[in-house]
Amino acid sequence: SSVEGRDKMMKVVQFASRFMAWHSAARDPAAAQRWTGLYRSTQEGRKSARLLKGLNKVNQLFDEVPALSTPYERALVVAQQAGLVGHWHYDYLGHAHRAGFAQRSDREVERIRRTPAYFWCVCNLAQILRGELALRTA
Repeated sequence: SSVEGRDKMMKVVQFASRFMAWHSAARDPAAAQRWTGLYRSTQEGRKSARLLKGLNKVNQLFDEVPALSTPYERALVVAQQAGLVGHWHYDYLGHAHRAGFAQRSDREVERIRRTPAYFWCVCNLAQILRGELALRTA
């Protein structure tokens, strides 16, 4: 879709600016700072554009889960998608705070900052177990 195309283009700009910041850090710190600003700006912009992407994962669950043959496979798919959606949710909360849209206490901000990593671990662990299952049944 065109939304995914725009996201891919912004991703290219984001990571090219990150590379340029790294490349120019030793020679021109002022340029590196400008490149870093562009990197952070595109990073936050991409998060804003992907705000409701988690809803696609819910649809994917309804399509993918019924076709799986065992409860173990179904549980792994649900865990993987729930981990991804949870990671995105807390990442968006942090983004909303940094953008000044939703103000949080320092304690809440610290919790929001740490929590996405737990969801990301659940997602990755489920993906690894799905891969292991696929190798075992192949």
